[in-house]
Amino acid sequence: MRRDLLALGWAALVGWLLTAPAPAAVPVPPWVPAWAAAVADEAVHAVLFAVLALTTHRALAGHRLPAPLLLATALTVAYGAVTELAQRGVPGRSAELSDLLADALGALVYATWARRGGPGPMPQTPPARSPDPR
Repeated sequence: MRRDLLALGWAALVGWLLTAPAPAAVPVPPWVPAWAAAVADEAVHAVLFAVLALTTHRALAGHRLPAPLLLATALTVAYGAVTELAQRGVPGRSAELSDLLADALGALVYATWARRGGPGPMPQTPPARSPDPR
């Protein structure tokens, strides 16, 4: 249950961060290379969605579902698409394919890491309760 709440809480935070009206532009310091400033938004998206894939995977692994990693990755990418579409009607925001690709990249980086044993042991599915014999 706690893992479920963590995944839902992170999804809510990501949704809020990506669909709230955009703040005023932050000036880029002159010492930051132009290429770094150009990819900063996509890097943030990738990290947010890698963590979302992790929390979703951990939550789903505690339930009786087939292929929780595949399901978590698919749900994470779908959530990225939904947040991008939701940005179309928000002042100062726009739906961008590069952001969606960064979201998907973050989910896939997590999935690759998890397939190689990255996050450690997954939660065990609780045993099925047998009916009370009384």
